[in-house]
Amino acid sequence: MEKFINNNTNEEDFEKHTPEEIKEGIFSTLIITNIIEAFSDDLEDAGADLDLVKTFKIELRDLHEEDIKAVLSMPKELRLKNFPRFISRLENNETTVREIIAELVTNAKKNGYTLGYHASNTRNFSHGGEWIINGKEVDDRDNKAMAYYSETYTDIFRADRRKYLYVIRSQISSDTDHKRDTSNHWGRASTLAIVHEIDLIEIDELVEERYKAEILEKSEKRKSAS
Repeated sequence: MEKFINNNTNEEDFEKHTPEEIKEGIFSTLIITNIIEAFSDDLEDAGADLDLVKTFKIELRDLHEEDIKAVLSMPKELRLKNFPRFISRLENNETTVREIIAELVTNAKKNGYTLGYHASNTRNFSHGGEWIINGKEVDDRDNKAMAYYSETYTDIFRADRRKYLYVIRSQISSDTDHKRDTSNHWGRASTLAIVHEIDLIEIDELVEERYKAEILEKSEKRKSAS
């Protein structure tokens, strides 16, 4: 997935992007890479051999970035249920990895699934607990408790220096419990299905590290060209 990390390497394109846009791209790459590894671990736990896992990564790599995010929006609990079924179909020669991924893309697009980001100071699952986040704040617009998430890295809620970042399944569709605030790239729902958990402080540090490395590389190229 390194192709996303370096999508600003062209000098002219790099100059067109704001620091926030560059960091957004770096964050997206890091998130995708993290979740792919989580998917790979779940596939192995479900009985997949290393060749199957490798094929999954190769097939996924060739997709458009938004399609990759659509596939990766499958929540942890669904992966635990569905991966053994996928492996059984593959072993019985009923389908291929490419066909399964195509099914996941089609289903995600039909339902408007993609990735969202919920920050928290408390762990929302542990020791086999449910992989969901329940709404805790009553929203006057909905008259019920809702859980909130951002659609972008820039808009992640950072009050109290929150430690845990939960990648969740966002649903951009009219026929859903999910509501959107399009003015600030936020969404909300009564429950959020967890895709993956990441240390928010660590991911922020990695984004800054990669960003500074990009800036340094561009600066050195300018000096050598002058």
